[in-house]
This record gives sequence, structure tokens and C-alpha cells, in this order.
Amino acid sequence: MDTALYTPSPATPQQRWPLRRLGWVAEASVPDPLGVQSAWQQALTRVGITVVPVSPCPGARWWPAALRRPWRLRGLSRAHWPWLGAAREMAATLRAEKVDSLLLGGDAQSVWLGRALHRELGIPCLWWARTGLASPPADGQVLCDSFYAQAHWLAAGGEPAAVLVPPAIDLLRHDWQPPRARSGAFRLMAVGPLVAASGHATLLEAMAMLVKAAYPLQLLLIGDGPLADELKSRADQLNLSSRIEWLPSAPAAAVRTRLRGVDALIEPALLPGSGEALLVGMAQGLPCVATRIGAVPERLREGVDGLLVPPADADSLAHAIARLVDSPEFALALSCTARRHMEDRHEASRVAAQWADWLKKTG
Repeated sequence: MDTALYTPSPATPQQRWPLRRLGWVAEASVPDPLGVQSAWQQALTRVGITVVPVSPCPGARWWPAALRRPWRLRGLSRAHWPWLGAAREMAATLRAEKVDSLLLGGDAQSVWLGRALHRELGIPCLWWARTGLASPPADGQVLCDSFYAQAHWLAAGGEPAAVLVPPAIDLLRHDWQPPRARSGAFRLMAVGPLVAASGHATLLEAMAMLVKAAYPLQLLLIGDGPLADELKSRADQLNLSSRIEWLPSAPAAAVRTRLRGVDALIEPALLPGSGEALLVGMAQGLPCVATRIGAVPERLREGVDGLLVPPADADSLAHAIARLVDSPEFALALSCTARRHMEDRHEASRVAAQWADWLKKTG
């Protein structure tokens, strides 16, 4: 894939962006264990954009606003009604910070919140569509971090002028190190919430196959979620408990440290996601195995930067892991090319330069 294809296209002529103080709306309950979001913020700062992070904390007094304007509840699930209070509180904060633009996600909750803030503040919105927008916004600029996200945006009825900008990785935080010398077990690592979509059950099945074939494997699994007990029970049934370390959560610096002590990163997701763990693993030069879903094939080239397998296919996943264990030379080659790929396309300063180029065309 040609890197030049990622060059942002200019916005429509009627859309002009001041974009000097950007209100970054991020949900407080969504962690950033790998520091990818902070790298994005640093990239924006490098091109003169002041980032004002704001976390929507649902307010307790949402019902007065709903009683005055019941239409606001239209299209919003009951679980999200408390966000009515959050929108008013956030509008006051953003107004005090004198932000001139907003950056929000593409899920239904963020789309609703962005529209509410746009009505309150009258400032334009940037919609961050990683896996497509829940519904096309009537105004603002759509940012896509992959061709996959852009395709979903177009399928939802969006305009083709969406700006395509790759994720940013601060490589100063991720020193490349050659794969560690093999001594004892081959250590795998997986990062993600313990939910069905993460595909950890498939990883356990693949690991059990390899252990039965006398492969000396260990697994570090970082994450927590509703399936924690079920996965631990399944690990017991497969006689893997002594080979798995469960780490519910860890700060970004600790995750990076643990990455340096493993031999491969496994991303067995069943549904498209942000892919942040994959990017960080490649930045640190870890051989990676991931499922062929969403934007993953854009990030990781099969047999060049890592290995791709079909989702929910334990046999293919086991075969890919076995290739890394059996061939240290092949694992080293993947490590080197993955790091170079991150430097060429995802390094924060390069992404910042693309933002600067876009601002020159639209500002």
C-alpha cells in the first residue's frame, strides 16, 4: 500500500477550520493502557494545536433537562439519559477553555453528545471514525484512521471528503529491541478486555494444542471483564492455569515494560477494534499474530510485519504461533520490518506533519 494514499484530502470549500484549541472528548471510563491516545495529543501539540481533554462524567441532574426538552431523549437509550447532564457541564467547561473545535468518537453516544455540544457552543466537530460512524453527522469533518473505517463511513451515506489520517505512535516511548534470547518458555502476551469479542477463548484453545505438542509456552494476559471467571475456568479445564499470568490492569509504562519481556504479541479479536495493542507491539519490534479483520491487514502485512489468521480459528492461530517458536530467524525478520513500518507510517512527527498539511489547505 502506498504511503501517499494516507495524505489527507482537503476539506470541502465551505468548511474552514480554526483548530487552535481542540476539545478532545474522551470517556473517562475508557483507559489508555498503551499510551496511544496521549501520542495523538502530542502529535497535535507539535503542529500548534492546544489539546483540551474533557471527560464526560454523566451528571446526576439529567432529568430537568429531559423534562424541559423531551425530544432530547429521542434516539438515546435509557442507559445514556444521564449524559444530558454531562452535556451541559461539558459545554460550560469547554466554553471556559475557549475551544474552537471538538474531537469526538464515532459511536452513537459520541455522535449524540457532539450534536448536543455543537448546538450549545456553535463550534465545528471532528468525528473520529475508527470503525465507521453510527450515523452520518449533518455537519463537521470526519477523520478516518484506515481505509476500512472510510469504507464504513461511505456505506453509511457519508461524503467522500473524509480525511484519512493514520494512528500516531510516539516511538520515543517504544525502544526497539531485538527478540530476547530464547531460554525456557516462549512467552506470549495478549492485551484487551475479557469479553467474547476479544477472542481469548480461541487463544486458549490454540495454546492447549501447542502445549499438547510439547511447545513450552507461557501467556501473559492483561485485561479484565465479565468473562474473567469463565476464561479462568476454561484454562483449568485445558490444564493451562500454571502457564497463564492474569493481570487485570496496568499503567501504560508498566505495559510497555512487560512487552519487553515477552516473545510475541497475540491479537485474536473476533470483531474490529482500535488495534492499539497491535501498533504498540509492532513499534517495540515484537513479532505479532493477529486476526484478519477490520483495519488489521492495513497495519500488518502478512508474512512481512507479522502473521494474519482467520478469526475464531484455533488451528490457524496455533500454526502461526508455532512458526514463530520454530524459526527465531523468521521472528527476527518480522520484528525488524514491523518497527520500520511504524517509523515510516505511524511515527507521531509524521502524523503531525499530515495534520499541518491539512491545516494549510483548510485553515
